[in-house]
Amino acid sequence: MLRYLKSPSIHQTTLIVIILAGFFAIMSAFIVIYNEFREAEKQIESAKEQYIKSQKESLVLHSSKLFHLISFLYSNQDEKLFISNAIELSKTLFEDSKNFTFIFDKKSGFIQAPKFDDKGLINQLANELKIIDQDGIFQRLSHNESEIIFYIRQVKDLNWVVGSGAYLDELQEVVKSKKEESQKRVGGFILKIATLTLFLYAFGILKYRYLTKQISKDIKHLDNAFKKAPLSYEFVDESKITFVEFKEISSHANKMIAKIREKNQDLMRLNANLEKIIEEKTGALKRSNEYTKELLKQQDKFVNNAIHEINTPLTIIMMNIELYNLKLPKTTYLTKIEAAAKVLENIYEDLGYVIKKNRTPYPKTRINMSNFLLERIAYFNDVAEGNGVYFKSEIEPDIWIYFSLVELQRIVDNNISNAIKYAVENSAIELFLHVKDKRIYFEVSNMGKPIKKPEKLFERYYREDQVRGGFGLGLNIVKEICDTNGIKIEVTSKEGRTSFKYTFNQGVEA
Repeated sequence: MLRYLKSPSIHQTTLIVIILAGFFAIMSAFIVIYNEFREAEKQIESAKEQYIKSQKESLVLHSSKLFHLISFLYSNQDEKLFISNAIELSKTLFEDSKNFTFIFDKKSGFIQAPKFDDKGLINQLANELKIIDQDGIFQRLSHNESEIIFYIRQVKDLNWVVGSGAYLDELQEVVKSKKEESQKRVGGFILKIATLTLFLYAFGILKYRYLTKQISKDIKHLDNAFKKAPLSYEFVDESKITFVEFKEISSHANKMIAKIREKNQDLMRLNANLEKIIEEKTGALKRSNEYTKELLKQQDKFVNNAIHEINTPLTIIMMNIELYNLKLPKTTYLTKIEAAAKVLENIYEDLGYVIKKNRTPYPKTRINMSNFLLERIAYFNDVAEGNGVYFKSEIEPDIWIYFSLVELQRIVDNNISNAIKYAVENSAIELFLHVKDKRIYFEVSNMGKPIKKPEKLFERYYREDQVRGGFGLGLNIVKEICDTNGIKIEVTSKEGRTSFKYTFNQGVEA
């Protein structure tokens, strides 16, 4: 952060403003709304509990009063007078209450029934009371989307059930009221967040205008400095630059101006003593040419020695692998080592060919191309197995060709090696060889990613997939051999299948 404050960057400044604005807006909205909803849910639950608690307290009070009233009357009056007095007193005591009271005889039914408009509800309550034999309990009753809670007491001497009940319909109104309050609060918070977002946006606009002004200032300073530089070789004053990007530009410009000034001074000195310098430069050039020739000679010698040094351990590795395979069963690890060694051997032979092609003749000879191709398939079988692919071939027997064995091997090996390298796992590498109208047709195809730039495939050092490795020499070598020997190349890549087809127009022997 301190580094940014010392050297502000346009990209960093804009990015920080956007990230901070978005982060604070989103986090504020999420936290506030989430907390508000949590608080609203708690308040609703608390309101529900408080409402039901108050109803229960009221019901217990009414039921207990009625129970004690009936118990008192029963112990002090005869039965007929007792019943009528109990009914009248209960009506008088509880007529102003929102709750309803009832007296129920388990044998004969309601002595005093609640004032329900729905007789079905009275019957449902009677059925509930008949089977209840507990004292001092709460019960709930649902009927036609209404919910009733009641508290009962047992008058065991009379086989009566007395109690008090209440509708819970007002509970929905309490919940609705709390939800409306919560929505209003959330709306208020959203408005505040929107205001904060607008403020941040306005801040971003102001910051953008500031940046634009500073950028224009830096660009104008650079423009003036560049106009003066060709005439006076004056450096750009980096202390007047604000942003690090423009400071970097001015730094490169100053380096360029310094080099131009140095070259100009060299030119002036050269003009002052041209003949002497020309003579010195001519001698230096001659020595340089001789030194270059010596370097090239040493380079060739080094490359040849390097190839020779690579060949020796590579040959030892291959021989030891073959001896191991003769004595012991083949293993997965050894197969992978052998495959890697063969890939390295193919690269080595490509390098050897590139070094020697202009100095070493590769004479043509009579070759059974069918048998040669089968041998190369067998050679690369471990490489294919290590890459999880397999060979599938259609090769006509006894096809003979008059060709250089080394160059034919470079064509075949590079095509097979590339087909294995870029094929998808568990797919087949297909090879075809046949003769038609005295022309030999050799084709290698595989399943894999389509080629993006087929026109660049045969350029030296070009690689379609940088991750796969290699030097990008193989197909360039193939192209040079084919051009020299009049071999036609056709490349097709579509629907996941890539095919390289070679037509040998000459050199066919029956």
